[in-house]
Amino acid sequence: MKKILLTLALALTCCWASAINSDDLFNKFKDAENAQFMTIPQEMLAMAMAQNQGTDEAQKKVTEKINSLDILQFENADAATIKQVVDMVNDFDDTYEELVRSSEDGEQVIIKMKRDGESYSEMLIFQADAKECAIVRMNGNFAPDELNQLSKMGM
Repeated sequence: MKKILLTLALALTCCWASAINSDDLFNKFKDAENAQFMTIPQEMLAMAMAQNQGTDEAQKKVTEKINSLDILQFENADAATIKQVVDMVNDFDDTYEELVRSSEDGEQVIIKMKRDGESYSEMLIFQADAKECAIVRMNGNFAPDELNQLSKMGM
């Protein structure tokens, strides 16, 4: 009985240890060669929205819900680095829901959302081609019906 419990505990520990989230991804690659990392706080986003006269009220309300915007970009990335990033995005834990997966003409796009109860706390947009790779992460508190507004903003 002890062996069964020990084996079960070890298996659960391995599963827990292998659960990957966006923090793991950004922490692993933000200091990598050819990587550029930037965090834009909510205050800067609000200033940018104030300058954009064509934005409607619904988009402004959604933008106010974004706490931060993180961007990780690789220029002239090697194929091994891009593969590592893709593998990590594919291995995100079950709290992330995949909304979009597209692969066309050598370009791959993946959009994932992290569910927190009835709302979403994070949106992750991943884009890669043969030489470049970019990941955009928005942290905030978004209702499901606000996802349409986020997509209209091109985020």
